[in-house]
Amino acid sequence: MAEWKKITCAIDLSDPARLAMESAAELARALGAELTLLYVHEPAPLAAVDLLVTPQGVAELSMEETEEALAGWRATAAEISAAPVRSIIRTGPAAAEILAHAREQGADLLVLGTHGRKGLAKLAFGSVAEKVAKQAPCPVLLVRPRAVSEADDIATEARWYQPV
Repeated sequence: MAEWKKITCAIDLSDPARLAMESAAELARALGAELTLLYVHEPAPLAAVDLLVTPQGVAELSMEETEEALAGWRATAAEISAAPVRSIIRTGPAAAEILAHAREQGADLLVLGTHGRKGLAKLAFGSVAEKVAKQAPCPVLLVRPRAVSEADDIATEARWYQPV
């Protein structure tokens, strides 16, 4: 197995990203590797409304909330990996920023969660994980959510309708 000493886990604060972060932290612990959590902020395109209302305050609030959430994720990852964890926020297109970070920092392994989009959703949004996996300068570990059986799915939905 290759020497993986610098692991980067790209996260978007979603459930699939949490699974990826947990896997990355467990790997970092097992290998004695350094772990970095990478969050990419993709700014929304300028809209006509933005010209009437200054978005600066909204952007700052959003970034503050992101930094708070990221601190919690970093603490969880540090607990799992039993070592300090860095976090970095970059701004731009997600796939491009993840790839740039991996090249600039010399990442030995990239870990990403997948959302499992299919059909039109995948066509419309593309797959950051797919783009990264095709162009990464290092190995990429894609962490998929556990498959939910139809019976589990129906049982979960049925619980929503039970009286409390």
